[in-house]
Amino acid sequence: MNEMNVNRPVSNCLDPQVGVLLSGYELGTLSSEDGARFEEHIEDCTSCLDELYEMSPYSTTLRGDAAAVLENWSARSRGRRLQEVPGRWTRLREWVLGRPEASPWRNWVAVAAPIALAGVVFLGWQKTQPSPWQTLALVEPLAYVSIQTRNDSSNEIARLKAAGMTHYVQGEYLQAARLLEEAITRRVESPARDSAELDEMRLYTGISRLLSNSPDEAEPLLEFVRQSSNSILVERATWYLAQAALLSDDPESASSFLEALVGSPIYDKPATLLLEDIRSR
Repeated sequence: MNEMNVNRPVSNCLDPQVGVLLSGYELGTLSSEDGARFEEHIEDCTSCLDELYEMSPYSTTLRGDAAAVLENWSARSRGRRLQEVPGRWTRLREWVLGRPEASPWRNWVAVAAPIALAGVVFLGWQKTQPSPWQTLALVEPLAYVSIQTRNDSSNEIARLKAAGMTHYVQGEYLQAARLLEEAITRRVESPARDSAELDEMRLYTGISRLLSNSPDEAEPLLEFVRQSSNSILVERATWYLAQAALLSDDPESASSFLEALVGSPIYDKPATLLLEDIRSR
């Protein structure tokens, strides 16, 4: 019966009584009071926050096109015996993608793969031949994760952020960076200043600058995010700072950033492998 329970916390949750709100939070069904409780929870619970990031592509699609997702689920569910019903995230993936065997990041990869290929190989670099360090840089767009906070942005800030992230998802990184930077400026000046939202926007702005061939402009933004209380954002910013350092021909700084990620639940393996590549040069 546990497999049927969508309201259960993730493993290693710091407070399972609050962690059970994760599914409702992702689908936007919580009351404002419960939403606030869960947001306070993920400030400390990295397990719930990491799962929130991991599953966001599915929950975003589910919220945006519930009718199509329900049809996919209905088609897959016909004739399935009760004991064959999979766990909640397997089910959610099926509902969104319409096929259980699909990779969790299939939709994202389909959009990002051509962009990532160009970014990883040459990043549109202005030099004819990239340096040995630049060829090691693994610059790929981070999947967009939208986390709504209880301190709702003003309409103009929300509009700028949404427009910026639309450009980001479409691979238009320069336009994304400009809009997000304007949203950041307005949010900093706003009385309802929200550090979580600012850190998220700075992260994607930094990545956008990096993907726009401007590592020098990306670094201050990413360094700012490294001061965040959100450990997941800190690790992601550290990873992209390592790539920025490689693109700036600074393997020493890149190694320092990567060493900080050894043991990370997200970046341990790629950081270790990239460190080996740097040390072998």
